[in-house]
Amino acid sequence: MNCKSVFSILVLVLMIMLCSACNNDNIQYTFPLSQEDVEQVFNKQQLSWNLEVNQPYQKNQTIYVLKNAEGVFCVVESRSNEGEKYLSLILHFPINYSTDQMRRFNELELSRLLNNVSILYGNSIIDKKVFRDFSTYFDGKNSKEDGSLLWDKRMGDDHYKLRLYPKGDEYQLRDFTIMNSVAYERLISGYASAMRNTYNNSSMPLNKGTVSSIKGIEYLEENQDIEMSRFIIHGYLKDIFETEDFPEPFKMMSDNYLPPNKEGYLRATLVDDTGSIEVFLRPTSLNEDELNKKRDHYVYYYNIKEPFCVVQLSVTGE
Repeated sequence: MNCKSVFSILVLVLMIMLCSACNNDNIQYTFPLSQEDVEQVFNKQQLSWNLEVNQPYQKNQTIYVLKNAEGVFCVVESRSNEGEKYLSLILHFPINYSTDQMRRFNELELSRLLNNVSILYGNSIIDKKVFRDFSTYFDGKNSKEDGSLLWDKRMGDDHYKLRLYPKGDEYQLRDFTIMNSVAYERLISGYASAMRNTYNNSSMPLNKGTVSSIKGIEYLEENQDIEMSRFIIHGYLKDIFETEDFPEPFKMMSDNYLPPNKEGYLRATLVDDTGSIEVFLRPTSLNEDELNKKRDHYVYYYNIKEPFCVVQLSVTGE
């Protein structure tokens, strides 16, 4: 979908939510979700999706795979374990899905799918504010210039994540997730574990380090063949603030770990027992109080002409 389509769809979500809020009184469904509840909500929205698979991978989890007449799969996953509450919707489109089909899908079904997630999670009143912010963020985005988009939002104890992937001149929804703080901490801890397992078997491992060890790299000669190093640093972040005033090397850098669109990145100071260093912080829905406490920070150091550090993840110490 193009930027105008994104904006109009999210406005439509708001309209649907206003109507839904009057009818469902913010029903609180039991987690993990039952098949009956999922099918009931989908049927109320008059969406033509058929349940294909109902197969949980573990206790306290349900996964429902639905399919529409055009072969689009919709995966609804819910989890509830030791205080966590997690709900995600993932879309998988056929390889040969045309632009016209995508445009029609976005116009007719996408807004109702997003609303279904809101209804099933039980936050339809709060979500009206969330989707207003979505609309503001997406308005004016260009798939060719901005690339993939990841939107994070925190409302109270709930975290919202929405990802859009470019498809020519259009954007298509990849996934939409709502979760509480317990689930969010477990999610990012899982990311951190995967990063450790992956990079410890690579030529650029992820090592435990300190601020002073990074500062030691800063003074290497430019002709040395080190461009990026990865560290886990135990410390805290302070002086966190939003800015659009990024240095040119940071704005221009783009790789598998740093997207071309830097909107939402923060600046901060990373502090440990050996000193402090200025860093860029990847968009996160952790709040300032949480980041001010000691955590394990997964730091990528770019050793270029004007070096900089990017905090990719901040997780509770293990």
